[in-house]
Amino acid sequence: MNKSMLALAVLGALAATAAQAETTLYGSARAGVEYTQGKGDSDLSSWDVANQASRLGVKGSEDLGGGLSAIYQYEFGVKIDGSSDGSPFSQRLSFVGLKGGFGSVTIGRQYRPAYLYVSQYTDIFNGNITNPYSLTSENQRVSDALAYVTPDFSGFSAAAAVIMNGNGQNNKYPSVNSNREDLDAFEMGLGYSNGGLNIGLSYSYQPDGGAAVASVDNVFGAKFNHYGIGGSYTIGGFTGGFSYEYTDFDKSELGNIQGYGVVLGYDVTANDTVRATWGRFDWDKVYNDNMDTWGVGFEHRLSKRTMAYVEYVDSDQPYYVGSFDDEGGKYFTVGMRHDF
Repeated sequence: MNKSMLALAVLGALAATAAQAETTLYGSARAGVEYTQGKGDSDLSSWDVANQASRLGVKGSEDLGGGLSAIYQYEFGVKIDGSSDGSPFSQRLSFVGLKGGFGSVTIGRQYRPAYLYVSQYTDIFNGNITNPYSLTSENQRVSDALAYVTPDFSGFSAAAAVIMNGNGQNNKYPSVNSNREDLDAFEMGLGYSNGGLNIGLSYSYQPDGGAAVASVDNVFGAKFNHYGIGGSYTIGGFTGGFSYEYTDFDKSELGNIQGYGVVLGYDVTANDTVRATWGRFDWDKVYNDNMDTWGVGFEHRLSKRTMAYVEYVDSDQPYYVGSFDDEGGKYFTVGMRHDF
């Protein structure tokens, strides 16, 4: 059975048990017309009808008694544009665990604490726009994770995750292609939420040759410490958010990376919202120049679950527009989104 048929079979079987296991089927259909143009010497451009992070998932729980519940979630990315390159499904979330008065303990592929407590506050656009100034927004989820999330303590909460993939290089004997002798990475987050205020901190550590929990570090497999702070505030129809992230590599030739991000949103009417973003990516050794990104967007809600949107981003981030150029690019999309 191929991956596509297997994924459909799993979703169908889980949905069929809804009455027994309190299972919820959910998803989001997102597609748009995209125009991209590189900013390098080649100045390439293209039009595309593109999938924009569509997904399909099931989640649920079972009451085990005594305030304890079993929980699970499967979420797949779906290529709504009908792209035929490989499987139409990609893994987003997949975990199982226990939840009670102590919080929750889960095992599998999950959201990173650094995303939940920091970079999610500047991840506000609908289309294929990641935050090039954020070191974690692209890798929002991490596989092979054992995670713990505390209960809410008057607005305060925390999370920690240990990544154990068993496939890293052996540090003691680097020439031997064997499993690691220790854990691959560790990450934690701490946050506070009260009304319209949210603020959070995160810390990540990866030893040499570890799991590479941040996408920019995956190329090098180097030891690093990563720190982040982010937050948002909503009052009336106005929302503001920010994030700051810092990665310090153990290798002197890699130096450090800093990412800054600011987003603003305003509800013009009950159904119309305008958004804006600005950020900077600064890698002190590999790239000498600051790389800025700015963008604007407008969304109109046709109903509680359906919206249309227009978004534009201009970025100096290398390879931002696929493989067009190494000097960044411009991105424009008109899209539609339906959540269910």
